Amino acid sequence: MNKEMNQKTFLILFVVIVIIAFFMRFYMLDIKVLHHDEGVEQNIFIQPLLESKGLVWDYDRKGLAYHFLSSIFINKLGLSTFSLRFTPALFGSLTVLLLFFLKDYIGKVGVLFSSIFLAVSPIFIYYSRFYSAWPFFDFFLLLLLITVFKFIKKSSLDTLCLIFLLIAILLNLILEAFIIFIFIAFSYIYLNYLLDPNFREEFWHFLKQISVKELILGLFVLIAVFITIQSSFFLQFSNIIKLTTVFSDLAKKAIESGHNKP
Repeated sequence: MNKEMNQKTFLILFVVIVIIAFFMRFYMLDIKVLHHDEGVEQNIFIQPLLESKGLVWDYDRKGLAYHFLSSIFINKLGLSTFSLRFTPALFGSLTVLLLFFLKDYIGKVGVLFSSIFLAVSPIFIYYSRFYSAWPFFDFFLLLLLITVFKFIKKSSLDTLCLIFLLIAILLNLILEAFIIFIFIAFSYIYLNYLLDPNFREEFWHFLKQISVKELILGLFVLIAVFITIQSSFFLQFSNIIKLTTVFSDLAKKAIESGHNKP
């Protein structure tokens, strides 16, 4: 009975926190006029989508995935300051909700502390009320972590394909931030592999559960989804070609302009 009450208390507190998160992100969402960056994103990416045109990607801008997601709601709501910021606010709020699925790993108290922190954090609220890629990146990165934990607990082809699907989306959101995340994750795995014999044994046992066919299928999903989004649903294949020179172009721009931030 006591355990049931604890679960009930946890659910009530978590629902209250999620409601607070939604309120903090949606209340008077359009009170502030569009920031310059939001106006640029609207003109370069949202307007062409509303006109059923392909998006042209440039190497010094974020990925295209969040524009496609946003255009779905903007098409329904009509183009306005509120509709432009609707999806960042929605995904920012849903990120708090996702923390519920970590209760088996960080505990109920950990979920409550994490969720209240995200719900009222000024920096997270600010970016959730601003049209940018960051709220989407946070949501899909957390969803990726939850999916990876689920796959480690019980591997399945569906979960593996979902992992590769989420990686493809993240690569089409903020490429440089996701590369840094991958580097940190692999560094953690590598250090544990070197220092912990038990981890080495568990690591190889885990890898043996994934067949070559499953891995190939997962990579196919990653490549197919990435190309689909990057090419603006096959309307702009020049976006794919630009990827081959992205790092050299950024370095060249930084040197020629004299800026330390291209």
